[in-house]
Amino acid sequence: MATMRDGLKANREAAEEAKAKQIDEALTDAAESKATDADEEYYKHEEEHYSKAGWVNEKKAEEGER
Repeated sequence: MATMRDGLKANREAAEEAKAKQIDEALTDAAESKATDADEEYYKHEEEHYSKAGWVNEKKAEEGER
């Protein structure tokens, strides 16, 4: 009987460990995805900012030429 109980306990512990590992991997994937999205948003904002700044500088240069 004890051997059967030990086997069931080991199976339960293994299942709990596998579930915890799955949850950890899912949380890690979600965090990495969110970080990637944040990086992409930051670089998009920076690109727009510098693009607008370049446009303003071109306009000022054109007005200075007139």
